[in-house]
Amino acid sequence: MNEPEAAEGQPYEAAEMVEAMLRAATEHAIIGTDVDGTIVVFNTGAERLLGYQAEEVLGRTGPMRFHDPGEVESRAAELGVAPGRELFGPARGTESETQEWTYLRKDGGRVPVSLTVSAVLDAQGRRRGYVGIARDLTAEKRAEAERARSTDQFLRIFEAAPLPVLVTRAADGLVKLANPAFESLAGWSVAELVGRTVTEMQLWAEPDHRPPVLAKARQGGGFHDQEEQLRTRFGDLRRVQVAVEVIEVAGEECLLTIFHDITEQLALDSALRDSDERLRAILDAAPAVVSLKDAEGRYLLVNRWFEASFGRRAADVVGQGIETVYPADVAARIRALDERVRASGTETTFEQVLPHVDGTEHTYVSLKFPLRNAAGEAYAICTISTDVTEVKEVEEALRDSEERFLQLAETIDEVFMLVSFDPLAVLYVNPAFERITAVARPRFLADPSVFLDAVHPEDRDHVVHSTLVGVERGEEVEFEYRLRWPDGTDRWARSLVRPVEEPGERSGEPRRWATTVTDITLQKEAELAMRHALADAERANRAKSDFLSRMSHELRTPLNAILGFGQLLELDEQEPDRRESVEQILKAGRHLLALINEILEISRIESGQLRMSVEAVDLAAVVGEALDMFRPLTSQRSVQLGGRPEAGSWGWVLADHQRLKQVVLNLLSNAVKYNRDGGSVRARVDLSNAEVTVLSVQDTGIGIPDEDLERVFVPFDRLGADRWAEEGTGLGLTLSKGLVEAMGGRIGVESEVGEGTRFWVELRRASAPAHHPALANDLVDAGLMPVVERTVLYVEDNLSNVRLVERLLARRPGVRLLTAMQGSMALDLISQHQLDLVLLDLNLPDISGEEVLRRLVADHVTDRTPVVIISADAMPRQISRLVALGAADYLAKPVDLDRFYTVVDRLLAR
Repeated sequence: MNEPEAAEGQPYEAAEMVEAMLRAATEHAIIGTDVDGTIVVFNTGAERLLGYQAEEVLGRTGPMRFHDPGEVESRAAELGVAPGRELFGPARGTESETQEWTYLRKDGGRVPVSLTVSAVLDAQGRRRGYVGIARDLTAEKRAEAERARSTDQFLRIFEAAPLPVLVTRAADGLVKLANPAFESLAGWSVAELVGRTVTEMQLWAEPDHRPPVLAKARQGGGFHDQEEQLRTRFGDLRRVQVAVEVIEVAGEECLLTIFHDITEQLALDSALRDSDERLRAILDAAPAVVSLKDAEGRYLLVNRWFEASFGRRAADVVGQGIETVYPADVAARIRALDERVRASGTETTFEQVLPHVDGTEHTYVSLKFPLRNAAGEAYAICTISTDVTEVKEVEEALRDSEERFLQLAETIDEVFMLVSFDPLAVLYVNPAFERITAVARPRFLADPSVFLDAVHPEDRDHVVHSTLVGVERGEEVEFEYRLRWPDGTDRWARSLVRPVEEPGERSGEPRRWATTVTDITLQKEAELAMRHALADAERANRAKSDFLSRMSHELRTPLNAILGFGQLLELDEQEPDRRESVEQILKAGRHLLALINEILEISRIESGQLRMSVEAVDLAAVVGEALDMFRPLTSQRSVQLGGRPEAGSWGWVLADHQRLKQVVLNLLSNAVKYNRDGGSVRARVDLSNAEVTVLSVQDTGIGIPDEDLERVFVPFDRLGADRWAEEGTGLGLTLSKGLVEAMGGRIGVESEVGEGTRFWVELRRASAPAHHPALANDLVDAGLMPVVERTVLYVEDNLSNVRLVERLLARRPGVRLLTAMQGSMALDLISQHQLDLVLLDLNLPDISGEEVLRRLVADHVTDRTPVVIISADAMPRQISRLVALGAADYLAKPVDLDRFYTVVDRLLAR
């Protein structure tokens, strides 16, 4: 084997070699040979391992006899040498070599060994022999085989485990193993998982999840049932419970994580909770007492109505018996009913009286029924009870009401009947029928058509038509007609036919009709007399007006001459006595002219011919103007006049600006004229009432006695003031009262003799206009605001409403108003003009305003023209419907002026 030859003259002593080998390994089989392969050492370990005694092998050539021949041949073929010593490294020139071999025992047994062969050298480094040290591998091989078997079993179990399992390296989270169940859970294949870290694949929803989990697992050696969120390959999160154990894999600390996917379970639990909550909400919302009891009569569930009705909380009742809620006798009765239902297995409905929490007894209609399990056994009894106490009371009250109604119907002077029209039948008619129609009740009950025989022939069609219209529409209808009595006299009657809807009947389809017939003959005669009286009064009023008009003309003509020439004489006359006479003539003429003017004003008020423009008026501004006009007069009498209020500080009232100023001037005039020298006059306002504003004019004059206060507003009654030097007609306060009342207000007086008098005027409050018209007109006149021509069409058939809108838009410079009283006329105007806004009423004489709106919206030429509905129908559903149809806005009558201006200004500014 190409080994160096032993040097001659250097003896080799076996004892030294054996000693060296024994020192090297006493627990192993040691076989030593010389350079020729003769066995020189065979220790006790070798005897025990191979079954030979040392004397059997010592001196014999080579230990190859102990090797498996098959292994020898395989090794020789692998090395490319002939079987022999060359199979061992030292024989081929290496110092030592370790290989696994199979030794053959003397008894034929086979022993796996780990054999280390080393060359034995002398002090000069010359090769003297070889030593082989063999370590028995039987136990290790057996353990290795067991480990392999266990590993194989583990892998099979690991692969087949129904729960997802993941093994990761503790140090960095590197995936070592994953089973198919984890593949299904996470969406990653094992090949994609192994060799990558959980952080890299973002398996956990929380990025810093792994360190606390590792610390917790190391602290207790593992943990169970911790809830986490796992992110799948597709990005969705799964709720999982994890069990984590610390294990060792190939010498590395690893975490074994077992997953339990609870996503669906949590969803199911949530759905069940939601279902329970919904069921509980339904039971609590149901207007009935609901309870559930087990077979022993213990409560399993009660709803909110149960708690409220009987004053027992669910927490105090559930698990307890019936006796905890009801008295013993009531509880025994309920328990017997429960047992009967449970035994029969059928539901039952009954009426019972139960004590309420307020101490009263309530009547309930109850339904009891059993709940069965899968085996069909009744395990619980459910009770649903409806409180019918009020229904019972209503039924009793209804019976009493019907009795009272019949008593009333039998005694009233009007005819009352209950009629069915399909088929025609009289269900009830009271005794007044015979007295008013002169037709016998039995005859009418037998044949309702005889009623028409009592109707005046000229009115029969009217009666039939009016009744049928009401019946067909299902609406109340009222009409008047004449009855002809058998003696030939005619009586006037008014009928009201009203549908009577029964419970469960659809609206608009009544089967019964309540009809009243009232004798209005005396009323008709009174109306006729009233019409004649009104006609006479109107003729008299016209005659009075004509007379006053003629008298005004006749009186003013000579007064014109008297005052004209009197003023000429005043200019020319120098003599004092004659000049004083001329002044008296002029004074009397002017007094007569003022008297004529006030009489004509009062006449216009009484005849309703006085024209007013009632609108929002700045009260402080009006009073300020009147105060400014009277200041020169106060200086003559040494009367102090209060300061002028700041415009807008007293709010706004509904009034005619000029007429209100006339009233204030009259009150200030009286307060100054009938004051004492050095006295004072104050105008004040009371804004404490949200609906009205009260203006007061207070003086410090002599006052008016209580017995004279009622004569203050009587025409020509000056309460004795005609004896004084102060002039007056006695009509100023009468005229003021008429003007205030014509503006919708009130006027009154309070006085204390020796202290003074207070006149007060109460007017309805108004909102300040959104845009002050005067300001807008001033800006236009000043050239600061450009006048933009806008054309507005108002479609309305009521002239009063048209005039109102004309006045409102007159305050908007540059707005041209067109009006139309019919829908068809409006459509013609729209086609002929370029309109900026349409104000549209709904109730028109030809086509409805709604139809006009539909046509405007449907036409591509007019669909962008804003349309504002102005209607008395202020129902929210109607407003929403028309706005959805295309209306730009909706103004409800009576129109609020602020909102009117806001809407119009906004739409015209577009």
